[in-house]
Amino acid sequence: MLYYPVFAPDTGAIVGSVTMELLWSTFLSAVYPPQSDKVDLIVENSCGQNFTFNIDLVSESMSFIGEGDLHDRSYSNLVHSSTFEKYEQIVDFAATVSRNQSTLEYCRYKFHVFATEEFEDAFTSNDPLIYAIITGVIFIFTSLVFVSYDFIVDRRQKKVMGAATRTNDIVAELFPKEVRERLYERAQEQKSSEKKGFLAQPTKTQMQNFLSDDLPQDVFGSEPIADFFPQATIMFLDIAGFTAWSSEREPVQVFRLLETIYGAFDGVAKGLGVFKVETIVSLQAVCF
Repeated sequence: MLYYPVFAPDTGAIVGSVTMELLWSTFLSAVYPPQSDKVDLIVENSCGQNFTFNIDLVSESMSFIGEGDLHDRSYSNLVHSSTFEKYEQIVDFAATVSRNQSTLEYCRYKFHVFATEEFEDAFTSNDPLIYAIITGVIFIFTSLVFVSYDFIVDRRQKKVMGAATRTNDIVAELFPKEVRERLYERAQEQKSSEKKGFLAQPTKTQMQNFLSDDLPQDVFGSEPIADFFPQATIMFLDIAGFTAWSSEREPVQVFRLLETIYGAFDGVAKGLGVFKVETIVSLQAVCF
């Protein structure tokens, strides 16, 4: 409710008053910002009065909370203030037309908008923390997958390398260097040809060949690995009395004797370039 005095044009005495009842929501409805239902509006005038309102966006009205400044004091630093410019312009215009500004005493209004806890909650979210946790979980899961995959591949590689090393040791023990190289070359060629032929076959044929237990036919038709030597010296060695001696000894003792003798003989034969053809218990056949 606003009261404005009416002055006599000659004497300047107050002869009446103009009363105007206004609703602040009428003036503020056009400037309701989003989230304005989560702020406190303090209407202050120069006459020492303060009123606290809350804006309801649903009904587009202002609800009166109480007389005085009732905003949350913890948000006193978060305030936006503005004067009622339209009313100021009307009063200033009336003063310039009728009376001096000094004789016009009236209550000037000012608005203060304070943030509230609801306003802060509207812009405070746990989404960044949730997204960070999800990203961290995905990163940890991906890392575990890569570590597990690397461990499995490394273990499989060690098994393959171990099997290849044992196979190479067996082949090296059974065959001389020249024969080993030919065996490796033939195995490599056979592997390449089998791969090309396997991919060229229909799927059904590939499955039948994969499940078949028969030996490959190219094993029987392959060329033997052999060299022609016009001259060669063959020597047969035997341990005299070995059968009678071994019958009175434990198997471990027999094995250690043969291992010691054959180990020493193989070392000498390798140094002299002698090829040991076969070993049968105590009998050896070597070729020079």
